[in-house]
Amino acid sequence: MNDDHPDQTSPAAAQLAHVIDIRRGGTVLTPARVTYTVPEIAALLGISRATAYAMLRAGEIPARRIGSRWIIACRRFNAWLDGESDR
Repeated sequence: MNDDHPDQTSPAAAQLAHVIDIRRGGTVLTPARVTYTVPEIAALLGISRATAYAMLRAGEIPARRIGSRWIIACRRFNAWLDGESDR
């Protein structure tokens, strides 16, 4: 890591470097989760996993697909659930 210009580091890179430094010291820090799993959103909505997957495929629940995995951002999902987003 280059300590000559710490202000030029992106926030994500700084967070990752912080986690790596903590792990080197023997303490593991679990960062706050930023995504939900499909079973979690199914439970939050009180629907089956199959229905949750169908809603994801139809674009009814805001999410992204990376490979075969659904990524559901907590912040975006919660905003959608609160009616703050049309998607």
